[in-house]
Amino acid sequence: VPAAPEGRWIERALRPCRGRPSGGLDPAEALGEEPKRGLQAFPHEVPRELGLAAAPGPETIALTQFVLHMAQHYPPRLVLDLHEDELSTAGGYIYSQGTQPDDNPVGAEVVRLLQATGIPLRQSGKTRFGEPVVKGVISRDDAGAPIRDGSIDELLAATEVFVDGRKRAGPAARTVIVVETPAFEGSRFELRVAAQGAVVQRLPVLWQLSSDVREKP
Repeated sequence: VPAAPEGRWIERALRPCRGRPSGGLDPAEALGEEPKRGLQAFPHEVPRELGLAAAPGPETIALTQFVLHMAQHYPPRLVLDLHEDELSTAGGYIYSQGTQPDDNPVGAEVVRLLQATGIPLRQSGKTRFGEPVVKGVISRDDAGAPIRDGSIDELLAATEVFVDGRKRAGPAARTVIVVETPAFEGSRFELRVAAQGAVVQRLPVLWQLSSDVREKP
């Protein structure tokens, strides 16, 4: 995790799954609770019960604690998470979370980059998790509420978290963008590489654009 200007930090992580049900982690499991020493995320200042007796493993606990520790010292402004969706045959899309999930300038630029590199984007419909896609962007759940999927992306966007049963300020990243390029059998690998690479190469511009995102929801 490299240091960035203004005391901020940028996460550029390639993870094998997004922490959703079909990716091997239940939404509750991704931010599970360790017996007598747990971490639960309550994003967007709306507490909720996750109802998990134990964390799925030490990796979950370690990663969650690392994120919270780093966020205390380097409050995140921009988070990029590069992913692929092997089941999305209709095209790619992005998740947009943070203080300005709708009409986010970083999200708009990432969408432009994907289209410029030849990645078809889903313009409408829903994901297999029931999330509505609007012009290549998922910023709300099917009820119009902020996305809550138990992912590390949700944790990074969370304004409040509970640690050892006590509520405290969360990382509250202003912009959290998850890129999902279509990786179904028969999709063009070179296009996917070019698209993800274009996003990484555009990082300085994306960082500048993130300064235009409002600090509070």
